[in-house]
Amino acid sequence: MLDTVPTLLAVLPRDIKTLRTIILGGEACPPAIAARWTRIGRVIYNSYGPTEATVVATIAEVWPKEPVTIGRPIPNYSCYIVDDALNLIAPAWKANC
Repeated sequence: MLDTVPTLLAVLPRDIKTLRTIILGGEACPPAIAARWTRIGRVIYNSYGPTEATVVATIAEVWPKEPVTIGRPIPNYSCYIVDDALNLIAPAWKANC
């Protein structure tokens, strides 16, 4: 398992075949990371949380050729999305419910 920022993962010179789980966070994850590091038997997650507290609040699995998102709240967490006027905005995944 490796928990790191995308920038560090991007500069590793070669794949680590025994690496089964990668958790990325701390900065935006470029789609090229998924393309380079995805392989059968490996899971990559993009995590997001408030920098001030150094915690993870949301997580999403990363897939090649798919947009990288901050995902959904982790278990026992709630997250709210607001506009510039601090009005609540429904999450995209609830829009079709």
